[in-house]
Amino acid sequence: MQMIYHQSHQGTGSSHHLLASHRTWSSLQRCWSGKIFLPLLAHRLWRLTLQILVRYSKSVKELPDLLETIKPKLEVMGFKNFSSISVKQTNTMKEGAPGPAGFA
Repeated sequence: MQMIYHQSHQGTGSSHHLLASHRTWSSLQRCWSGKIFLPLLAHRLWRLTLQILVRYSKSVKELPDLLETIKPKLEVMGFKNFSSISVKQTNTMKEGAPGPAGFA
């Protein structure tokens, strides 16, 4: 899994911190846009929407494990600011609590 920060978040007002979040949201918007949406295919677009959300959910649930792998390496490099990253909060997602924006 490759989780990288969404580059356009800096200074653009984007609410997405992760590229996965940005791509998930933009994919959902495209699915239901007037350019793609056809009423006869709504059931297939709904299925695609659920598939996209499940894939996103799985990647977000892997974040605590990724953090535990990365954190010691960052500390060796001198990075000490982990105040915005809380393992305790992300571990609740592993236990079945809703993830970001209610996605579980």
